[in-house]
Amino acid sequence: MKSARVLITSIGLLTLLFSSGCISRMIKEGVGTATGAKGGYQELDNPGRLVGCNFEVGNFENVNKKIIPGELMRELPDAIQKQMIEDNIPTSGAPGKTVVINGRIIYFEKAGMFGELFGPLEEVVAEVTLLDKDLGKVLGQAMCIGRSQETVNKGTKEKAQGLAKGICDWIAKAANIKKKEKDQD
Repeated sequence: MKSARVLITSIGLLTLLFSSGCISRMIKEGVGTATGAKGGYQELDNPGRLVGCNFEVGNFENVNKKIIPGELMRELPDAIQKQMIEDNIPTSGAPGKTVVINGRIIYFEKAGMFGELFGPLEEVVAEVTLLDKDLGKVLGQAMCIGRSQETVNKGTKEKAQGLAKGICDWIAKAANIKKKEKDQD
């Protein structure tokens, strides 16, 4: 009788141990559905204060066409433009200096089979430059990253959205822009 109780307790503990990973992954996937891919940046050259500037999306170069898909290059300008609107970043047309956002996509990674088991890690890295449109002078530089760690955010379009978030976070900080408040429904 005692051995049956120990066996049942052991099975229960093992089930709990193995299912906790599944539960945390379910929570992570749910949060990923709401937040989308993530973006970040590491500033290399501080652009100074860009308050009152307008921003426009320039050219992004694909430095490795064998690895970096053309789809990313097509998706990225629209993703940056949409993120600029969402983050309240002024676009060209208003009075003031215009800053052009240029970049080079230097790294791209898709999730492999191992990543599928434990949660995919996909990322894209770009060297981004802010350029004074009139003077042609480089104002600042940063390494920006788009990353997805949830299955629901897998794919090239999602990585472009994450990269756009990283780029716009950097610009918003440099231009002292307060992001729009999310609707509270």
